[in-house]
Amino acid sequence: MNQSTLRLTRELADIQKSNDLSLAVACRDADIRNIKALIVGPPDTPYEFGFFENTPAKHQVSTQ
Repeated sequence: MNQSTLRLTRELADIQKSNDLSLAVACRDADIRNIKALIVGPPDTPYEFGFFENTPAKHQVSTQ
C-alpha cells in the first residue's frame, strides 16, 4: 500500500469514528481514492439545513 492510500484509510477511519453528524464520507472498497462526502450546513449560517455533496473531479495532467 502506498503512502496516500494509507493516509486516506487512516483519515476515513477517524471520520467514521467521529460523533460529528454534519459530515458523511463513503468510498468503494475496490478504490479508496473514489471518495464521496455529504456535508450538512452548519447551524446559524445561511447554509443551515443545506446539503452539499462533494465528489471527486477527474483531472487530466499534461506534462507538455
